[in-house]
Amino acid sequence: MMAGLIFLALPAFSADEPLRSTPPVQLSASEACSPIPSEWGTRRYVGTATVSVKSLLTPQKAAQAFEHAERDFAGNNLQDAEKEVNIALAIDPNSAVAWCLMGILREQELQLDEASTAYSRAVAIDSHLVPAYLGLARIAFRRHRWPEVIRFTDKVVSQNPLGSPVAYLYSAAANFNQSNLAAAEISARRFQALDPGHERPQVYLLLGDILAAEGDYADAVEQERAFLRIVPNDYDARRIKQQVNVWEGLLNRGKASLVARDNK
Repeated sequence: MMAGLIFLALPAFSADEPLRSTPPVQLSASEACSPIPSEWGTRRYVGTATVSVKSLLTPQKAAQAFEHAERDFAGNNLQDAEKEVNIALAIDPNSAVAWCLMGILREQELQLDEASTAYSRAVAIDSHLVPAYLGLARIAFRRHRWPEVIRFTDKVVSQNPLGSPVAYLYSAAANFNQSNLAAAEISARRFQALDPGHERPQVYLLLGDILAAEGDYADAVEQERAFLRIVPNDYDARRIKQQVNVWEGLLNRGKASLVARDNK
């Protein structure tokens, strides 16, 4: 079976099927670059994303463009959002937030090279703009560039350990693919602790794969079952149950071997 994001020596399912523990690459509030107006001339950020004082200072006209862009983003009107971001950049070409927003636009259009360039410009201007590092991590994740994912997510959690939980999820998947199982398990468990609402329950499948790769089939089974309790009607429920049966078989054979050895 294809377990997680790498191939493990388990019974195989079709390679054409989606990898079941691939964390979804999607934006959440804590990943957004878009600023929220607090009062004219200053900005604060969605979630608890870290930002420098320099990026908190925004000209009034640029602030208005950001507000319009926010509204367009919310309505999925990307064309108008891009116009507003370009207005902000015309007013302040060194706006890290505007470049970050441009990165989101390009990323949603799957123009990944352009998105990466925009996010890189954002962090070059403001090295504390966490959402831009998350954007770079997402792009690296889409491209399966695992060392880059680890590097960017390390940057995120070093600046803001609790404000961007998804960084731990991407880090867990990347470390798993690099066979850094201990690091992958730590990151996956940190994400679980910071995701009490189960925004991304796929972490249970990912952690199950990590634990199985470590030989801990008992805990791996518990992670799979936890996922099924959270998402009982998941499209992949049948295969997950099959995987549980495989791991339980391995666990039972291991127990039987121990009993036989003890009886010798």
